[in-house]
Amino acid sequence: MVRIGEETGKLERSLTFLSEYYKKRIFQRRLIVGAISYPIIILITALIVLTFMVAVVVPMFKEVYNRMGGDLPYLTKLIINLSNNFDIVSYIAISIVFICSMVHLYYRNDDSYKNLLGSLALRLPLIGNLVQKSYEGQFCKLLYLLYSSGVPLISGVNMINTIITFYPYRVSFLGIEEGIKRGDLLSTTLKQYDNLYSTKFVTLVSVGEETNKLSDILLKQSDDINGQLEYKFKQLGSILEPILILVVGGLVAIILISMYLPMFKLGGTIS
Repeated sequence: MVRIGEETGKLERSLTFLSEYYKKRIFQRRLIVGAISYPIIILITALIVLTFMVAVVVPMFKEVYNRMGGDLPYLTKLIINLSNNFDIVSYIAISIVFICSMVHLYYRNDDSYKNLLGSLALRLPLIGNLVQKSYEGQFCKLLYLLYSSGVPLISGVNMINTIITFYPYRVSFLGIEEGIKRGDLLSTTLKQYDNLYSTKFVTLVSVGEETNKLSDILLKQSDDINGQLEYKFKQLGSILEPILILVVGGLVAIILISMYLPMFKLGGTIS
């Protein structure tokens, strides 16, 4: 950004842009932390509770039922088997995490691996749309600064490619640059990457090119996307909290019901 400001003779404008950019980044990071901190605490607590129940509580019921004898319900047998093999399941889970970490460290600079991770991130429920909006907003803001400073579109897209490192977008920047060199409009090249750039954004860029107000369109769209992101970050916490509580409550309920089912059966037999 400093280099762009020096080359265009608008260093003060570039520094002002950076100041606003980092303020928004810090604000968005705080929103994300606020949105996911409570759900993460719930998730960690749930894992501890479930581990304690499977490793300690279930074996206690198992000893009681072994003394009583008789056939146990299928759900109870399933939970008891899980408890018996809990050490093996734990080792497998730890091994999977370790192997995934090693694979990531080894292939993290490989283009195919980065493309796979990027594609998965964009397809994640709730998260994928936030990732797409975040990078689309950055692209709008950066291209606005460059284009309004008099930097040609080809040079601007090439510079953005050195700033935004998310692999799917870096690939799109190369395609956009090639398209502009062929004489295509920016909106035409953006249409080729409909999973990265929304239809609304492409339409607005097309209108901006036709009316010669592309920089104004980019600035307006950037502000709109930032507003949407702030709203969605707040919404994320509101959605995750009840979902995690329901999931945790459901798992605990399944374990408790499975442990008490034989008692209900025994009560019916005595009656």
